Amino acid sequence: MSLLMRASVLIPVKNGGALLGEVLDAVLAQQAPWPFEVIIVDSGSRDGSVELARQRGVRVECIPPAEFGHGRTRNFAASLSSGEFLVFITQDAKPADVHWLRNLVNGCDAAPDVAGAFGPHRAHVEARHVTHRELEMHFGGFGRDLSIARLEDSERFALDPGYRQWLHFFPAITPVSVAQFGKSCLCPT
Repeated sequence: MSLLMRASVLIPVKNGGALLGEVLDAVLAQQAPWPFEVIIVDSGSRDGSVELARQRGVRVECIPPAEFGHGRTRNFAASLSSGEFLVFITQDAKPADVHWLRNLVNGCDAAPDVAGAFGPHRAHVEARHVTHRELEMHFGGFGRDLSIARLEDSERFALDPGYRQWLHFFPAITPVSVAQFGKSCLCPT
């Protein structure tokens, strides 16, 4: 009996360098009780990123640089996936521990009406002090326990951009100075 693919980790890449190897090693080391796949969509790397990923057994699909678009490339990666849950990270978003993927999927699977999940970002060790502080302050406000945000005030949602952002905060682009605990995970429809 074969198990269904539970999650697909999708990573757009261009010249990911040595950090991409660290990210992939951390992703591949995930302790999940179900199978998952890792798919890279590379848009013209010239630094050995494609070879680095393939050496680790990761599926790599290449597109011309001119075809790259943040949404379009992620949609293409999603179309290649077979996972029940789609987990998007960037080439410099290194999972903080071996439970990262399981925690994201568990967050998505917490209730039938959950549409997505994310976790806190942590700054890379060499990042500026201000980056460390901003991330700690921002994500500290979310708390340490799993929480579910629901649209309960349609009028406020229509009028208050801050409320809208709070309800659908899904980081998509991460600067090089940030390491990831979370990133975003989309749930099945």
